[in-house]
Amino acid sequence: MSNPELSICIPTYNRASILDETLQHLAEIDNIRLEVIVSDNASDDLTAEVARKYENKFCRFSYHRQAENLGYHLNIQSALNLATSEFSYFLSDDDRIIPETFRKILLFFQNNPGVVAVYGNHCEFIPSTGEEGEVILNIKSERIYSFNERGAMIEDFGGLWCPVMRTETSQRHCFQDNTTFGFWRQAEMFIQHGSIAMIPDLIYKHAQTIPRMEHQLIEPWYHDLYRSDAELFVAGLNIDHSLPEMSDHILRLINGRTSQAYLQGFRFSVQQKKYLLQRHYLLRAFCYGQVPKSDMKAWEEHSILHCVLERIETLLKGLPDVRKIILEASSVADYILRLKEQARFSALPDMELCPVDKFLERGIAEGEMLLALEFSTLQARKERKRGYEFSLADIIGALRVTSGHLDIKAI
Repeated sequence: MSNPELSICIPTYNRASILDETLQHLAEIDNIRLEVIVSDNASDDLTAEVARKYENKFCRFSYHRQAENLGYHLNIQSALNLATSEFSYFLSDDDRIIPETFRKILLFFQNNPGVVAVYGNHCEFIPSTGEEGEVILNIKSERIYSFNERGAMIEDFGGLWCPVMRTETSQRHCFQDNTTFGFWRQAEMFIQHGSIAMIPDLIYKHAQTIPRMEHQLIEPWYHDLYRSDAELFVAGLNIDHSLPEMSDHILRLINGRTSQAYLQGFRFSVQQKKYLLQRHYLLRAFCYGQVPKSDMKAWEEHSILHCVLERIETLLKGLPDVRKIILEASSVADYILRLKEQARFSALPDMELCPVDKFLERGIAEGEMLLALEFSTLQARKERKRGYEFSLADIIGALRVTSGHLDIKAI
């Protein structure tokens, strides 16, 4: 295979400058004949102009713009459907392929005609600097899995991403839609029609660009798609659920594969300063024993008041006329005022401390919300206004992730 050919299928949306860098990288590859397909998901930036620059840089090049945004997965499907080479590969518009590995894979296909897809490892990299992170050694040795070994495949790997594939098999027997991320399901579709190979080589570099798909790990729907991917693969195994031990094993397997993403959801929530979502994914990870109680307690002590302010933001959506928040004076209220100075919470209404005795006596003016430390303070007030008075202790209590004494750390 002296001059192999490969279709690189690139879905994109409103990332013209990023796409430009990726196409330039591909244009510099001279030891593989590349067909490049760009499927534009109805961008309104300069994507079309960028694509036109590369019309004569490859053995074949096509640019297709969707009439409307189809969503991420259907745009991937569109790009894969347009491939005309014997082999094809889905490439994110910001990632980089490793040409030497691709030449090895194309030769591997030639020597193994029964193989329909080949998976490899990847690493993270920063496009602006070219700096590479540690290689994600998901695959540690070369192995070919046949149809009868498909159960062992999901036992052996936590995740599979982006194979080089035989185009005919992909276009005839595989599909993407918005019910799952499709990587495990894609593997299940492939193995129905041939063998799948794993090689330990670095196959691509995954870019740390903003925004990146993984940032959506903070969204609960992401985890449903992630979980459904593994479930659909296992469903294709036709498990005999009349065997109780088999059902228990499958539950442990699916939970083990999918619950790992909760810690990723937590980490991305930390990066994006989404405190209620941090709490959400910390609890889900704790459910599967992935977080020790000591870490739960440490997070709670440092982040519970951030969650309180996010909860107040939610309350205000139902009380849009609130222009000022009156806080019963306390050490907790002092911490909240200091948090309010951070950029993350600058959009909250003005806040004002009020001594306890005055808090009990004062009325509640138009456009005000009252936050007492304890509910008993609200009960003791002479004037009540339901819907505009809340207890910090109640809000904190509803948000806690541990039991026992809570030692809130100074902000």
